[in-house]
Amino acid sequence: MLSKHKAVHIDLDTVVYRIITCFGLFKEALPYNLEHSNEQLLSWLVKNDYKGRLAELISQENLNTSSSVKTSVHKAIKGRLTQNSKTVFGDKAPEIENFVPEVLMLIPEAKFIHIVRDGRAVTASKYKRANTNLSLGAQQWLESNILGLSNQALLGEENYKIVKYEDLLSHPERELKEICAFLELDYDPSMLLETEGQKADESYVKPKIDDSKIDAYKEELSKSQIKKIEKIQAPLLKRLGYDLEFPITATKYKQMSVLKRLHVSQLDNVRQLFVGKRMGMKSGKNVWVKIPLKTRLRTFVFMLGYDLLPKRNFKRVFRKRWMKELYLSDESVNSKSID
Repeated sequence: MLSKHKAVHIDLDTVVYRIITCFGLFKEALPYNLEHSNEQLLSWLVKNDYKGRLAELISQENLNTSSSVKTSVHKAIKGRLTQNSKTVFGDKAPEIENFVPEVLMLIPEAKFIHIVRDGRAVTASKYKRANTNLSLGAQQWLESNILGLSNQALLGEENYKIVKYEDLLSHPERELKEICAFLELDYDPSMLLETEGQKADESYVKPKIDDSKIDAYKEELSKSQIKKIEKIQAPLLKRLGYDLEFPITATKYKQMSVLKRLHVSQLDNVRQLFVGKRMGMKSGKNVWVKIPLKTRLRTFVFMLGYDLLPKRNFKRVFRKRWMKELYLSDESVNSKSID
């Protein structure tokens, strides 16, 4: 919707997540590359970023003529806006609530729009699309949106806006006017226009507003599954204005313990070894993505280490070797990208 606003530019693929991921690696790579200048290391990080996305935004000339990464990012964003005759740069990075400090370090004037959807619907979607354990999916939704509430309390409602997905579908004009006011933009009715030439059945982002599936989770999940989710999410669901299917869960709720989460997470990790493809999104469309066995094995080992090792040791084991070996002194590895 917002991408249709006459003043707003939003790339099909997220670039803000690439910015914070790529440049966030600088402090991890620096100890193993002190013989190289900051400029060389930054150039290498950009060049080897995932699928070359960051290199498309931030040129070598930009890096060479900027006094800091922050300046480079601002130049790149300004250039992208000029190129598209827009004035506001947006990004649709998922789970950006986890990286608010990193974003503000490079883009201090950034504002955040946090879309919250009924936790039962989100959990059902993860269960269906990614085979995520119901309890784990419920806990992940809870933690994500608790973080959103925390971010809003710290930054203020003038900088961090929480919008209910269901309200956006049921009352799009009202919600979009509020969003425009939040962004200090004039309301643009074209945001409500249907996207032409886009098939609804193959598009992840639907060409027109469709509120018919708001309560679809009630058909996709059994009563016992819904109750299982509510036992974890009930207080936050209620606080966000969602009606509970089982009101008793508001007083008899319990988040997953550390050990239970670890157990369920690793069961999911093992299960993913046998999932050869999954539904994903490419250029705004639903596609089946094949997952090579090598990728599944690497992910399994990575997630095992992530869950079982202390954070510092995890970084030492999984980053040190990569940071030492994949530097530009060895031109043969320049084709490898940062995941």
